[in-house]
Amino acid sequence: MNNDNNLNNQNSGIVDSTQDIGTQPVSNQNVSPIPEMGSDMMNNQNQVSSQSVNMNNTIDPQPGQVSSDLVSGVPQDMGNIQTQTTPNLMNFNTESNSNNSSQNMDSNSNKKKFNFNFKINKKIIIIACAVVLALIVIIVVIKSLLTPKTIISPMFDPKSPIIIEENNKYGYINNKGKVLVQPIYDYADDFFGEYAIVKVKTVENNTQNTLYEIIDKKGNVKATSENSSGIKYIDEYDVWVINDQLYNKKLKLISGNGTTVDYLDSGYFEWENKLKRTAGVMNYKGKKTYTYNLTSDEDYLNAEVSDTYGLLDENYCIISLKNKTSGIINCKTGKVVYNFGGYSISDEDYNVFTIEKAESYDFISTIFIKNNKIAYQTDNKNIEVEYYGDNYLVLEDDSKSYSEQYSYLNLKTNVSSKEKPTIEKISELSAWQKSSAIKEFSCDNGKGLMKKDKVVLACEYSDIDYFGILLSNYLDSKGKRYIMAEKGDKTYLINVKNMKPVQEFNSKSVYDSSYSTFIYYTDGTSKNKIVYNLLSKKTITVDKDSDLDVGSNYITITKDKKTDYYNTDLKLIYTVDNNKTN
Repeated sequence: MNNDNNLNNQNSGIVDSTQDIGTQPVSNQNVSPIPEMGSDMMNNQNQVSSQSVNMNNTIDPQPGQVSSDLVSGVPQDMGNIQTQTTPNLMNFNTESNSNNSSQNMDSNSNKKKFNFNFKINKKIIIIACAVVLALIVIIVVIKSLLTPKTIISPMFDPKSPIIIEENNKYGYINNKGKVLVQPIYDYADDFFGEYAIVKVKTVENNTQNTLYEIIDKKGNVKATSENSSGIKYIDEYDVWVINDQLYNKKLKLISGNGTTVDYLDSGYFEWENKLKRTAGVMNYKGKKTYTYNLTSDEDYLNAEVSDTYGLLDENYCIISLKNKTSGIINCKTGKVVYNFGGYSISDEDYNVFTIEKAESYDFISTIFIKNNKIAYQTDNKNIEVEYYGDNYLVLEDDSKSYSEQYSYLNLKTNVSSKEKPTIEKISELSAWQKSSAIKEFSCDNGKGLMKKDKVVLACEYSDIDYFGILLSNYLDSKGKRYIMAEKGDKTYLINVKNMKPVQEFNSKSVYDSSYSTFIYYTDGTSKNKIVYNLLSKKTITVDKDSDLDVGSNYITITKDKKTDYYNTDLKLIYTVDNNKTN
């Protein structure tokens, strides 16, 4: 499998049921309906004996009254007894109404209490929900701040302008073939978002001058420089450096007036402001993470980032000053993690540093820094220290025999062993593997992939290839994640989500570029080139006698001086016939 980082077009240079008891009806069998109570009835009521006949034919006085017809509870004249139901019923109902009224009052009081308590409980519930929601928002915000933002490079956008060449001049068309900028430039680079770098030659006073310009999609000039290094696009972080000043993707100055910058690595810049006599380290967002006050016009600061190749989350910077004083800081926070002194400090990659005396360069120690602390230190100059990965260091003692030279130190347990860790060495990992938490492993049958302790891709492939981190990040943003794996005379494009092949290529040599969504190979039988686009999943066959050039979001096929341009859908959109042009 082959990585071809030179597959760009030759012109390209830069590349998430309670019932109401007060209203309950009273059952009154054999009782006449009650007339409305007028004033006469009210007067009669006071003259009537309050008698009632119970179900056992005994006289039952109303509560609080004694009947004159009752002696020892026995009626004196049973024959003269008249059942007077209406007045008694009225008395009963009057008292019943009084009781019901009392019950209604109690019920209403209970209702009010319930409603009051309900309102209180409702408020408590609302407040509690609001608090929980606020906590969730805070957690999400904090997590987003702590999680490094993935930069999605715009160069792979299928709608990005496409470079064309006519009569040795360069211009741009859109992905439908419409000319956006006429071919008038001596050099043209890919569009990175809204802007591109072009080169023009001018003649003034019989002197030829070369200008490098940043143009928009209409050809309007947004910035100029007289030298090729005056304009740079940092694709990993989607920022511009124009005449030693830092601009964001919208060409807004973010480094500050009077401040010049020089790109280091991993999204960090060395900066200086001569008027304020200050210098230090700045991140790609324009934030100054470390500041040093220069003591004179001759004083200076030099910064160097330990190279971690995108595989570690921590970055440490060596800071060297004019007075031969050096120290180590956390590039992100500016915290000093190795105090400044008369040292000469060298980067050994992956946050391993060698410390020597400034004047004599005599060895002092080798250190490994993790979590802003010295996690390991040795003053034995015969021991070379290398970060192996996952809290392991490789210690190579040159003073011992070869079989005894290597040991592996577990930084968590501080135990050293001659046995190599079962994990894969970090230097052999791709940035894609680190970001996906999927590890490659070997067996007698070849290679496979594991996630934690589970095999996710069978160990049956002779080789596994991973796309560059910029392309992988772009594909991820489109819901696609692929790897390529060789087996026999074929190569398979495998969907990492389910580890199933989505495309089979009749070749074991498939070429890919870190700066293009196209891959291609030469068919083993016909010898024709087969081009496949990772976004559209479209394929086109290129005659073996034709020339193929691959751009970030287009390809050109040239034969007999005629050049055809194809977009990511592999549709012909533009043709330049050099036989008809001057």
